[in-house]
Amino acid sequence: MKKLKLFLLMTMVTLTLCACGGEAAQSSPEDSKANSEVSQEDEKDDKNDKSSVKESSFECLPEMKDAVLEDCLVQIGNSIFRLDGTMSLKETMDALSACGLDVTVDEAGGKEINLETGLIQGRDYLYINAYVDNTLYYSMTFQNSSEETVAMGDDAVDLKLLWAGDKKALEYMYFCEGIPGDGEGLTYTSIKETYTELEETDQGLSRKVSIEKEDGQMRVIDLLFIIDFSDGSCTGVVLNVYGL
Repeated sequence: MKKLKLFLLMTMVTLTLCACGGEAAQSSPEDSKANSEVSQEDEKDDKNDKSSVKESSFECLPEMKDAVLEDCLVQIGNSIFRLDGTMSLKETMDALSACGLDVTVDEAGGKEINLETGLIQGRDYLYINAYVDNTLYYSMTFQNSSEETVAMGDDAVDLKLLWAGDKKALEYMYFCEGIPGDGEGLTYTSIKETYTELEETDQGLSRKVSIEKEDGQMRVIDLLFIIDFSDGSCTGVVLNVYGL
């Protein structure tokens, strides 16, 4: 599986496969010792960096606290994503690179992701996975909304679906009104007391709103609180958007 590191270069995100190589240079025992000490320090720094990412907590941004369900927003780390079908692939990659998590991505079809030269045919889909610590955190589906073949970085290539592939990923997410993705602090009782017009499902409690789009079609936004009915705790939150 190819792994591509996210880098922000000027205003363009490029996805680069990192590799090492080249001939080894001659060195004295003293040089080797010094190099070893440097390597150990670098390794220590890397571990500290990874540890700080794992232990860090991301605060809910003011925009998310003020957001309503109809906005179709989700916060991951320090970045906000639009799930209304209008966020381009390039915007998504920018947001991932700025979210504060050490994210790597790959294209599920095995193709190289290159926003500048990579092409996607009209109405075709593109599937991308995002990993943290080699664990699949988020899977994303994009579609070229135009009839023409365009570069992957074109505004016509929009985010249509984003879902968490691991329960750990929910810890870095917030939804409208500051609702935590992992459901921390929420219970069946507190949700029922806070929100009206809830629908009870096999999975938990559902908040739904419907809005009419410009073309007259309806869009349904469903915020699902997943409930452990054995103790009434909320174990996670899912945002489903239908009719994009």
